[in-house]
Amino acid sequence: MNHQLSREPSVRKSFDADLVVHGAGRVPDIEDLNLASAKVETEKRGIKVNEYMQSVSNPTIYAAGDAAASGGPPLTPVAGYEGRMVAENLLKGNHLKAQYVAIPTVAFTIPPLASVGMSENSARERKLKFRTNRDITSSWYSSRRVAEDCSGFKVLIEEGSDRIFGAHLLGPHAEEVINLFALAMRSEVRATVLRDALLAYPTISSDLRRSSLHVVVYAGLASMGIEHSSSRTSWALRTSLEFQNGSISPTGSTVHSDIMGELQQRTTRH
Repeated sequence: MNHQLSREPSVRKSFDADLVVHGAGRVPDIEDLNLASAKVETEKRGIKVNEYMQSVSNPTIYAAGDAAASGGPPLTPVAGYEGRMVAENLLKGNHLKAQYVAIPTVAFTIPPLASVGMSENSARERKLKFRTNRDITSSWYSSRRVAEDCSGFKVLIEEGSDRIFGAHLLGPHAEEVINLFALAMRSEVRATVLRDALLAYPTISSDLRRSSLHVVVYAGLASMGIEHSSSRTSWALRTSLEFQNGSISPTGSTVHSDIMGELQQRTTRH
């Protein structure tokens, strides 16, 4: 499917599907707080805050996590980060500003789908100069040891600086390896540093090095010989659901669908 489902209370519709995954996410639980009486401005995503997580209309109020309409994604680690920042600013005065850099996200499907940074489409729209490392990894140890026939990666590397600004992984333990990519991106570690690193093998984290090699550069997955089950890929596509702005996107987020779309295009030919 390549359409969105939106809520229309007056219209009843039915759809046939192999699997339904509810990925509605969270909404701020602030309706019963009577914030208007304290002159605290709110919006759909929560309390309006500035870069210090302070209410824009009442400086004595701070908010974090799902209650705050901040620039961060609604994720548990982001809420913890904002909460610690609020505590620091309350106790020591406003001195910490929110920095949402290289935050990884994971769809815990089978296999997992993980992403951090920009998608290839976003990078092209910004006219960035970069090269793309990508490969199907079903023959790698990390996939073969669990008989996973649907796995791959895409890593975006900036020309000149050699820094990674996007990584998208599909396969066993992608939820763990993506954290290493996030750390490398936040620390501005060059791809060549990862390429030359000596990592323990056989381990899942050793895939980090192989994903950063310069020798695998393709114009698209269609140029590669891919042999794996299209049904597994379709299953991952169906279960990569994301709730955005009141509607569910069956193909997931822009970043996630970036790699999954190419996998689907190739596997539909088999």
